[in-house]
Amino acid sequence: MKKEPWHFRFDHVSSISIRGGSANTVYRYGLTIIFLFLLSNKTMKGDVSMKTSDVYSIKFNKKYTILLLASLLMALIFTNVSEASPTTTYAMFDDFNYTSSNDSNLAAHQWSVKTGVAGPGPAGATWSANNITFVNDSNTASNKLLRLTSSTNGTPSGTSQAEILTPTKYFEGTYAARVKFSDTPVSGNDGDGIAQTFFTISPLRYDNDPTYSELDFEYLSNGGWGVSGPTLWTTSWYTYSNNPWSKDNVYNYSNSSFSGWHTLVLIVKNGQIKYYADGNLLATHSGKYYPRANMAIDFNQWFLAEALMTTGGTRSYQMDVDWVYHAKDMALTPAQVDAEIQNYRTQSISFTDNVTLGGTTQDTQAPTAPSNLISTGKTGNSVTLAWNASSDNIGVTNYDVYQDGVRVLGVDGTTSSATVNGLLPNTSYNFTVKAKDAAGNVSSTSNSINITTSATSTGSSWEAYHYYAVNDVVTYAGQTYKCLIAHTSQPNWLPSILPTMWQLQTGN
Repeated sequence: MKKEPWHFRFDHVSSISIRGGSANTVYRYGLTIIFLFLLSNKTMKGDVSMKTSDVYSIKFNKKYTILLLASLLMALIFTNVSEASPTTTYAMFDDFNYTSSNDSNLAAHQWSVKTGVAGPGPAGATWSANNITFVNDSNTASNKLLRLTSSTNGTPSGTSQAEILTPTKYFEGTYAARVKFSDTPVSGNDGDGIAQTFFTISPLRYDNDPTYSELDFEYLSNGGWGVSGPTLWTTSWYTYSNNPWSKDNVYNYSNSSFSGWHTLVLIVKNGQIKYYADGNLLATHSGKYYPRANMAIDFNQWFLAEALMTTGGTRSYQMDVDWVYHAKDMALTPAQVDAEIQNYRTQSISFTDNVTLGGTTQDTQAPTAPSNLISTGKTGNSVTLAWNASSDNIGVTNYDVYQDGVRVLGVDGTTSSATVNGLLPNTSYNFTVKAKDAAGNVSSTSNSINITTSATSTGSSWEAYHYYAVNDVVTYAGQTYKCLIAHTSQPNWLPSILPTMWQLQTGN
């Protein structure tokens, strides 16, 4: 909010006028006025609270003379001049005053740094704690920034990404962060599909989990997802499925550059989700996309698998974060968020978090166990199963199929059959099924059956954009391959060039 400069008028002894500020806004002043009266020799002091419009004046009933004795003997001192904002009882604020990703305070404040091999991004890409650093702010002395650095040489194994997140304990209220996006890499050639993100997210417990919740700010400096050029996406999720891939979300996007510093504000309150950038409303979502579970606060920088340049050497991208803030159960305007951050910094508070678990009490009654599990068909690399449906006080949302005690497949709660693929010929497997409801309650196990697959399997031809489970068999360029890592294939993920994902079967 833009404020006019403050002006003071001293009409000799008759009045003091105060001009400026934002109209219809309450301001608080620590106002001390010292008068040396010639006749009464009295001193006046007072505190004033007022609502600005055009002009406010403090007037005196009689004429006095103000003396200046070597220095001004009238002091007008303003302390804590700020736009009034609601009192936040429960809040989280972090100014990222840490030394490294190994700083003990980072763990004490419940931040987690992602490591290992996992999605999103190119299959086989890694996440490293070394990609999370804390650097001095070149523009503000004594201030520090969270920095996420991600790099790639165009191959999955040569791709390293960055992510840091909180516990899953935040629900309704206001989320905000000051983030610096970039349109170009800090080193190397430009052109990769890169996503720089600030978002909230709950775990996906199983495919099409109806309580899954995710709210995203995602900046794609080199375009992607069907839109060319730099684009800021605001996306609210209902759910998604990995096997096969499907999604249910709603989104808006701003197709322009957001390079530089921006204050991002996400308001989740009264059934509506509102996304702001620098005080401008970008999107409003509601309905089934409103969160249904507690969420973590997450910062992430990752590469789009389908948009990696295959040449050009190694290149690195950076995303900086100045601070992050959450006010539980309160809808604050962007201007009020700015005031809260300023209050923390004025008091030299670099971290606080007294937010307790949000959300609502969930159903605790589990569905009944699926019954009469049987096999209705088989091939050399698949088995088809069927069972009698479970019942639940609210409703069954999902069935999980287990192969030799390991979950391999999930199907919708309205379905009572499934086909397990990726099996080996002439091999015995044990199958069971469990039911789940919307609250995540799991039934006891169905009856168990043992099935031996047929003696031979030729395998189908490899296809792009197809989900492959572990042990699925395909043919490509006259060779037979077995899937080693479950994934949804991309056009450049050819079995012949990805030995970490596909194993060539000898004797072909």
